[in-house]
Amino acid sequence: MATDQLVLLTGSPGTGKTSLIRTLPQCFGWNDAEIIPVQSNWTDKSDLLGYYNPLEKNYMSTPFLDALLKFCREAKNSDKMFIICLDEMNLAHVEHYFAEFLSVLQGDRLIRLYSDELRMNIYRELKYNAIVHSKDDVEINFDEQRFMNMNLEERKYYLQLCRMANMFFKYPSTFMIPTNIKFFGTLNQDSTTLDISPKVIDRSFFIRVEKYDGDIKIDDSYAKRLDFWQDFFKSDDQTNFNVLLNKINSIIPISHRVRQQILRVQEKMIDSKNLADILISSFLLPKIRFDSDTDSTKISALKNLCSKYPFSNEILEKYMTSPDGNEIDYWKQ
Repeated sequence: MATDQLVLLTGSPGTGKTSLIRTLPQCFGWNDAEIIPVQSNWTDKSDLLGYYNPLEKNYMSTPFLDALLKFCREAKNSDKMFIICLDEMNLAHVEHYFAEFLSVLQGDRLIRLYSDELRMNIYRELKYNAIVHSKDDVEINFDEQRFMNMNLEERKYYLQLCRMANMFFKYPSTFMIPTNIKFFGTLNQDSTTLDISPKVIDRSFFIRVEKYDGDIKIDDSYAKRLDFWQDFFKSDDQTNFNVLLNKINSIIPISHRVRQQILRVQEKMIDSKNLADILISSFLLPKIRFDSDTDSTKISALKNLCSKYPFSNEILEKYMTSPDGNEIDYWKQ
């Protein structure tokens, strides 16, 4: 929760990934998470954020965009966190429909749905036809008497103007995503899903979810304000993360952007050793696909690094795919 990056829960079907995300907001008194199922036919960003239809002069929205705009309104000046989860993200190629949005999350978090010039033209047309009187209007000025005196073609155009006004009020050309809106995704690992591209892996944190057979009690005694998080994330033990990142970089190259992101997270955490374990297990290991041709020094360095961190070491041993331990694939079932 301390990172602005996408958090992906991965594991076999039925391990409770989606249920875990549904439960998380309840523990802290936040709004319920919005779960958006990904469809196998998603091919570009319009499947995620919709698109402007110039023939109908209307914006064709999506459940994801409607949920995002709703949370954007509620998240302003709020001490709660808001969670949106894309369920079964790898039913379609994630980089096709989500890559641009992922880049926005790591940048200025500014979403552009359509051009400002188009919005100004829509406003002029609405104003000249007396559908709205100013940009500050919050509702459509529907003149029933005027409508009844129109012929069929005029009525069609008038109703189109009303739809344009609804779009004008509901879908801004640009909007900012508040930092207290967090994005999660679930990934199933089976024969029906697709591989995750290196670009998505590089910009995400992964949490592997194993099947749990016990009962989970939802306890609302946790803090209901972000003050809790600020207390929890206070820095105490100071593991030298620059040294750690250099070790990781010798195994898998880390960009400057990612390094700075990790160091920002590290500054907020109370337990640097546990954070290092989480970092290796959720950031480094998902990048690993070593085979017998891989430089043996990299494999040795990886094993040596993970040996100091119990959770990461457990995952590493699980995904050594050859008896001699020289083939390692995080994504192999």
